[in-house]
Amino acid sequence: ALFKKGIHVMALQAQMKLLRVRKEFLISFFCMLVISIASFSINCVQQYGLDVTQYLSADKLFIGRAYSNDFFTFLQFLLPLLFVLPFADSYITDRRHYILPAILSRASAKQYYFSKLSCVGLSTGTVVFLPFLLNFLLGLIAFPMTSTNYSHFSLSADQSPYYTSYMKEILFPGLFVDHPYLYNFIFLLLLTVFGMLCAVVTYQLSFLIVKNRIVLLCLPFLLNNFLILFAQYTPVDISPFDYLFSFNNAPHKQPFMLAVFFGVLILAVVCLTPVCLKKLREIEGK
Repeated sequence: ALFKKGIHVMALQAQMKLLRVRKEFLISFFCMLVISIASFSINCVQQYGLDVTQYLSADKLFIGRAYSNDFFTFLQFLLPLLFVLPFADSYITDRRHYILPAILSRASAKQYYFSKLSCVGLSTGTVVFLPFLLNFLLGLIAFPMTSTNYSHFSLSADQSPYYTSYMKEILFPGLFVDHPYLYNFIFLLLLTVFGMLCAVVTYQLSFLIVKNRIVLLCLPFLLNNFLILFAQYTPVDISPFDYLFSFNNAPHKQPFMLAVFFGVLILAVVCLTPVCLKKLREIEGK
């Protein structure tokens, strides 16, 4: 048992080493870091020199908050790519470089599969969570904790109170009113876990879409755009990112859809696992 555990640890360490030097992971992380710092810098410039009554509090300027700045719309289209780019296609690259048989000669199919799956989830979590958390912390340092400016859109002069029309469409309004910073942090966790699950499912699909890496990486992006367009014609909002950014007032949202999104992804992970292991064992020759 100890020997098997040691082999599993070694397989995980090997995947971690591969992840650390992988250019797609480094590019994705750097891209998110730049966006996070740029968002904070733009907020600083816009808030500089304002009357104290016009300052926006840090919770309203968080990058994970809907409409906090111009990056919000951009991120809804960029994140599906950044979820999967870091490591989700690494099984395909292992096969293309003819190193998979060598790896399977040292570790079992199960050890290889779960060690890579762990790194796929970890890479996406790192790319999403750390830059967003940095933006969250920088906002706490630079901006006031509370303010008298209740503008919904930070770039407009609209002073409509939160407690009227906008509050009707956001998720969990009670938590927002009582604990706005915890509210933002919980949505950051939801976004991170959602991204990790998307990356893991994409990794599993790479066992079925081996010959076209570009199609594999574009699948989450294409599916997200399809849901955004189709959501206009459904009685319930089915666009995931309308649920994953805090204080999003897109209409027709229902809290149960969060459970649907996560449930579908978890079910996909569970159902695809035996399929992937079977394909690995075929390569392994068992």
